[in-house]
Amino acid sequence: MLSLVLTASGSDAASVAGCTGLNRMRIQRGATIKPFYWTVADYERARAKCTWVRDTSAVALTSIPAWDLKEQHSHSAAGIQLCTLDVRMHDADAILHIARLGDAKGGPLEVRPGGWYKWNLSVPLPHRALDPNTSAVKIAATRFWPVYSENGINVPNPPLHNHHAVQTCGKPPASAGSLLRQLAGNRMGHRIASAADSACHTKDGGMECIMSAEPRGSSVVCTTQRGRVPVQAIVNDVRPRGSTMDSYAIFYEVAWTFYKATSSPTYAQLRATIKNLWTMPTMEPAPAPKALNSTMFLTFVLPAEAPSVTYREYTMPGAGQILASKWHGHHEAMDEGFVFAGSLRNVMGSLGVKQLPHSIQSEGAAQFKKALLYGAARARAMLLCRYLPRRESVPPVPGLPPQEYDRKALPVGGHCSADGHRFRAGDTVTVACISKQPPHGPQVFHQHCSWSATVAAPPPM
Repeated sequence: MLSLVLTASGSDAASVAGCTGLNRMRIQRGATIKPFYWTVADYERARAKCTWVRDTSAVALTSIPAWDLKEQHSHSAAGIQLCTLDVRMHDADAILHIARLGDAKGGPLEVRPGGWYKWNLSVPLPHRALDPNTSAVKIAATRFWPVYSENGINVPNPPLHNHHAVQTCGKPPASAGSLLRQLAGNRMGHRIASAADSACHTKDGGMECIMSAEPRGSSVVCTTQRGRVPVQAIVNDVRPRGSTMDSYAIFYEVAWTFYKATSSPTYAQLRATIKNLWTMPTMEPAPAPKALNSTMFLTFVLPAEAPSVTYREYTMPGAGQILASKWHGHHEAMDEGFVFAGSLRNVMGSLGVKQLPHSIQSEGAAQFKKALLYGAARARAMLLCRYLPRRESVPPVPGLPPQEYDRKALPVGGHCSADGHRFRAGDTVTVACISKQPPHGPQVFHQHCSWSATVAAPPPM
């Protein structure tokens, strides 16, 4: 499914104006932390200077504490602590803002094997980061990930699966139906900030990959809800049933780096991007909205009997240039992902693809991909990027045999030529996803195949 995040204007800007109560938020003064390149070490060094301030906002916590226990709902079992620091990022004045989720008293949350935890919260942002006219913020970087409470080290998978963390820019939809209409109209500010495959394979950088930064000199404009940003985070302990390991304690840390609203970098430093940067958060090659599974949002169910293909086309609303992009999927059943500049509708039709996802049992994945690439070349659809699944073999607990866990998919060859690609208004981008036969037999398998891109419009000179 496709969507855009645009700068606030008109009624959208009016709906987010104001920052009641934010002037009272404690901002830690003193020497600005510099340099700050948004690495794990930079973040941990800055966080060590935090003086945490409790926020009184209600946090909705839904949990299944361990195997076979009933789901629990609470608005009092979780709480937020805030830290705001001055930093220098990309040679510009910036603000590091961290919201740390734990229990209602400010302590950590206990995690046990089989436990699931979902938070819904509204994070107040520092007044200095807000545009005085629209209450929008300029996001330079994000980091949404759980840490061990005793030392602040990132919790890997295993033992903890960072299922997803989503931030919402602008006014949230009133219902699931309006959400789908927003998606269809490309007006949604729903953005996956992190997921289980945000961390890289150890050979590719490991936890450094969770530190997500916009390209140097750019920022994403996010409209807030009266100075707040809604966030949902879900984690689950993936240690196997019968695991005798003790419980452990975590905080879930939601962190942004914002460029300051009152002392922004010059236009030359943020060339054409402060006002004109938008994102395509989820270019999901999924079925039409009415076919989306209601229990697993933005996923589609794979045919159980064979490999399959699904694809999505998107028409660019204006001229621009892709600055950066990434892939998100469930790698256990992923075969390969493709991004093309151009339409593949006729090519897919010639290959018999009609209803999505389309089973390719007769020809198999390898033969279908060969025919797809040949047809795309004849249709003059330029291949911009190919992604292969990436998984890492790790013991779920010490002493048990290794199992495969999802890691960040990197483009084939280490570079995606979509990054830097220029397009005109009306140009088409096609995302195609080849999935394997699901690994669990007749059990239903829900797949994601999402391509995200950060776009500058008009293109930087």
